[in-house]
Amino acid sequence: MYIAPELDIEPLLHGGTGSQSEALEQPKVRPDRYEAGTPNTVGIAGLNAGVKHVLEMTPAVIYQHEWELTQLMLDGLSSVKGIRMLGPEIGQPRTGLVSFTVDGYDSAQLAFRLDRNYGIAVRSGFHCTPLAHESAGTTATGAVRASVGYNSTREHVEALVKAVLELTGAD
Repeated sequence: MYIAPELDIEPLLHGGTGSQSEALEQPKVRPDRYEAGTPNTVGIAGLNAGVKHVLEMTPAVIYQHEWELTQLMLDGLSSVKGIRMLGPEIGQPRTGLVSFTVDGYDSAQLAFRLDRNYGIAVRSGFHCTPLAHESAGTTATGAVRASVGYNSTREHVEALVKAVLELTGAD
């Protein structure tokens, strides 16, 4: 939408700008003045494309792929000395996430080394679930969380397992 500089049009909606979130009044500066309630058109289009893709692939096919890779990851990581995997055991229903700790290793440091030395991105810490970590007994260490998705491959999982083995001296 274009509004000529000499026109001062009253916005249809007020509030919710990201530039002056603390202000009670709509900003006077453009384009912020007209951003309240602006639909996230790009996000809507992306969501539409994503839903179409999932329906085309089918959720069952996507789940099966992620299931196989998750089982491969669980099996491979189980050979790491001192590892403790959180969540359902191998063969049990679960999503494509595997959280784990390794005795004697700080989860943040392990995640940092996976990223720095191997280019493998994982998440470390409490994953916004402090009560789950309290229940799991990992409040002192947090955990490393690795995940797979539809575009993940066996090679990705095997690279993660090999890197964890090398970093923990189990290789």
